[in-house]
Amino acid sequence: MEQQTGEIRTLFLGSIESLVFALEAKDQYTAGHSRRVTEISLIIGHALHLSESDLENLRWGSLLHDVGKIAVDQFIRTSLGN
Repeated sequence: MEQQTGEIRTLFLGSIESLVFALEAKDQYTAGHSRRVTEISLIIGHALHLSESDLENLRWGSLLHDVGKIAVDQFIRTSLGN
């Protein structure tokens, strides 16, 4: 049961990463942004000696911080400079 749960979690998290990377691919100005934010966040998290669980939460939170942009029309994002 644990192995199956782990496999489902891995597939789910992989799908989320794909969603984030697809979002970034739509906009040349944000390409790689979420990955950079994640890297910087984890460096800070390590410096603060966060637990592995907290680092994992920080990783996903920072990776997904712009996911709401998916619902925003490209024209609006471009005209607002985001």
